[in-house]
Amino acid sequence: MLTDLQLIKGSNNHCSKNHTVRCKAIEIIFYDHKQHCFNTYTIAVQYCEKCKRYFDFYNSFTSQLKMYHIPTNALHINCYDQHHRKIKYPSQTLSYEL
Repeated sequence: MLTDLQLIKGSNNHCSKNHTVRCKAIEIIFYDHKQHCFNTYTIAVQYCEKCKRYFDFYNSFTSQLKMYHIPTNALHINCYDQHHRKIKYPSQTLSYEL
């Protein structure tokens, strides 16, 4: 289960620093409001072997959520920006403005 995810924007990232990056399919936990229970869903994210951190580009991550109709306020993961600062969002909701 994925509990921490770095959401990045821009070209200064793990890939541009020549780190070894692998694409991985990882399960995320979210609250399914229709079924009134927690559920998991598999998404594609990147893993930096040097930093030992899962990350994804912000637009890619939010597009995956939208495609599968998972609202951002249903996520139960910690998200960080490209500077490793925790993204603070009310009621577990990701802001579409980083």
